[in-house]
Amino acid sequence: EISKERSIVKTRLNWWRSTLEDVENDRPAREPLARMLTELRKETRVNFKLLHRLIDYQLFDIERGSLTTMEELEIYAENTRSLMLYMNLHLLGIDDRDCNLMASHLGRALGICDTLKKSPYYIAVGRGYLPTDVMLRHNVYNDKIYKTMGNESIVADEFYDVVLEVAAYARKHLQLARQIQTESLSGQRDLTKDPTGA
Repeated sequence: EISKERSIVKTRLNWWRSTLEDVENDRPAREPLARMLTELRKETRVNFKLLHRLIDYQLFDIERGSLTTMEELEIYAENTRSLMLYMNLHLLGIDDRDCNLMASHLGRALGICDTLKKSPYYIAVGRGYLPTDVMLRHNVYNDKIYKTMGNESIVADEFYDVVLEVAAYARKHLQLARQIQTESLSGQRDLTKDPTGA
């Protein structure tokens, strides 16, 4: 969100990608950040695959445009917030299936909440991060979110229904993370069962 120019954002992300590749291939580091990443790679267990995944998704996100379904919003949340939680678990040396599942659901809940918090900004700049199918179900259109009443603009009542429905998905993921935690701590966790119901 730092730059409105897609080409500048792409250039920055491609620089990060090539810098990571240089460090992984033991090419001489010229810039301070590249030297720091080289040291980081030597001194820690940092997973460069997760860093690449984060960059690749950001590049994809620039080109994608609006989100059309709730599933796409969940994928967005997984590839932003959940990835950061995976990285934290990795750096702490935690390699546990239940922890990864909790991180996935918690990251999705946080990512969806982030989108809701940032929705006034996204609406102002014309970026559609609230799923189109949810908005249409409540008869809400991007260009008709605000109503003019007198001298001020107010949010259409239907938009609040969209926010509540999207927030319900975040709550569902939070509840699943708590369920996994409770089952894991009590030793009743069935490792063959997928908590998402898929």
